[in-house]
Amino acid sequence: MKKIIFIALALTALLLNACAGNNAPTAIPTIVLDGGNPSPNDNNGDNASGVTASAVIVPVNDARLSFSSVGRVTSVEVKVGDTVTAGQTLVRLDTTILEARVREAEANLAAAQAQVRFLMRQKTDQVHLEEANAEVDRAQALLDSANATLNAQSTLTAPFDGIIVSVDIAPAEVVVPGQAVIVLGDLSSFQVETTDLSELGVTKLQVGQPAV
Repeated sequence: MKKIIFIALALTALLLNACAGNNAPTAIPTIVLDGGNPSPNDNNGDNASGVTASAVIVPVNDARLSFSSVGRVTSVEVKVGDTVTAGQTLVRLDTTILEARVREAEANLAAAQAQVRFLMRQKTDQVHLEEANAEVDRAQALLDSANATLNAQSTLTAPFDGIIVSVDIAPAEVVVPGQAVIVLGDLSSFQVETTDLSELGVTKLQVGQPAV
């Protein structure tokens, strides 16, 4: 009887040990960056000697140029690869409507000035004369605004020295506000841009580190 009880206890102990072995947690591998030693579990292309990531080289300074108003293109004076200087005209728009607005403003100014001269000949009271002079000032402001609009919106100029990277407009086409028609780049200096550099890789980058 004692032998049977001993065997039963032994079997129970074995079963308990087996169950405990099956439920034991599995160790989770970790990546440790100590002294730059590479980890065997690092599958992102990052290692102690370098960082792998796709990238493009772009100018440090570039500009996507557009008009601020609707207009019809009369001439495109540059092509891809041309070297331009700051202030150089790149694209011209049809200025018929803008010039008409300037002429209208000029006519309104002339009429206001004529009204002042008439009131002075009539020796009108000071109140009416001041109102007429105020009208002259308003007409002059509208003329100045029309001229400024004509100068600003009739041509597209280069904001800095550079090279034409792309031209996306042709004569007789109509441009709309915000439509990029010229891309200008300063190719005297470049920078590298990437979108797939991992957070782990960022920690390994240093200023002046060579790139291949």
